[in-house]
Amino acid sequence: MTKSSRVQRRRNFSAWLSTFFSAVLSVLFFVKIKTPLNLWLYAGKMLATALSPLVALFGIMQAMRGLNSGAWPPFVAGGASGVLAAIYMWRVLTQHVGFEKAFGADWRSKIPPAQRARTRRARMLWYLPRWLAPVPQPRWTRDLVYWTLTNPETAEERPLLCDLWQPPENVTPSGLALIYCHGGAWHRLDKDFGTRPVFRYLALQGHVIMDIAYRLWPETDLFGMIGDVKRAIVWLKANAACYGINPERIVVSGGSAGGHLALLTAYTPHHPALTPDDLRDADTTVHAVVSFYGAVDMRATYYNVPANPEIGWLLGGSPDEVPDMYALASPITHAGPASPPTLLFQGQHDYYMPLEATRALYHKLLQAGVPAVYAEFPQTDHAFDLILPHYAPAARVARHTLDNFLSLML
Repeated sequence: MTKSSRVQRRRNFSAWLSTFFSAVLSVLFFVKIKTPLNLWLYAGKMLATALSPLVALFGIMQAMRGLNSGAWPPFVAGGASGVLAAIYMWRVLTQHVGFEKAFGADWRSKIPPAQRARTRRARMLWYLPRWLAPVPQPRWTRDLVYWTLTNPETAEERPLLCDLWQPPENVTPSGLALIYCHGGAWHRLDKDFGTRPVFRYLALQGHVIMDIAYRLWPETDLFGMIGDVKRAIVWLKANAACYGINPERIVVSGGSAGGHLALLTAYTPHHPALTPDDLRDADTTVHAVVSFYGAVDMRATYYNVPANPEIGWLLGGSPDEVPDMYALASPITHAGPASPPTLLFQGQHDYYMPLEATRALYHKLLQAGVPAVYAEFPQTDHAFDLILPHYAPAARVARHTLDNFLSLML
């Protein structure tokens, strides 16, 4: 065998292997993870959905290459992966999020003209290469202390920290601020986890972002976590003038466990059991709330994921053991006519958060007359906005939807 034939053989093998890998990824679009036994598929599914534009392009290229060379297996596998990836992208990009139902058919006209122009410009700069259209950089202050708690028994002080993102110097502040609560099943992770791309984008829109590090279990319980989020609201309102913020335009948001805390905080500003003593007379109301796949019904979430002990740890037992606690901790319990405008993001294949519960919250808000927007992404799993957000169709649609929602809140 000549050297050139060996090289060609290796190239053919590489092409066949990469085409097979692409086909496997495309099949994962349609796999819904249901049990812990196939959680190992989760990483592959997240990678497949995030890279679906590249999977579609690569599959089509391999199919054309196989057709030209008369190699039918690469043609079939490549064509199938390209078509499946394209179907997924089309379904995600054309899903209807319901701004018309929440804000009327003329909802676009309700966005201030200056903000509409800023949104168009920011989106164009975001997608162009930085060397072609440099994007202004926001001001970013890390590890800012927004509250200090004192242990009454030891007098030990515990600072609560946040990162603050502000618009670039040449961008006029919008007056709106977003408080973000990170995910992590209430007992892990920290602020600044996978959120820099969207925070940069929102700062470019003129918004201020407060990325908070609330206390986690077992350092504190649910009441302590909700108290920390409400302390962030109070601190931001007290310092609104320093950061060009309208204290009446503060939005609380979060992902996963953080989405649950954001919803519960927004729906219970004066609830005696969910407001710490030091904030009894403080204003903890918010203008709106955004949840990325947050838990809305704790009982449903507990039974949705087998062998998932986090909720039991947090609430002190199972739903049968402490039913009142599960009701108190569920945002859907407190949703009603007084709830602020709400934006809900949910993946149709979300392993952790039950789809039906999020839909139920959305319909309850609509029935109560609350402006609510619900974005459900087909064939998409948990944490879709954190994995390769520059490429993932669901992440990009979510960012566009969030942009419009916040613009309507001005």
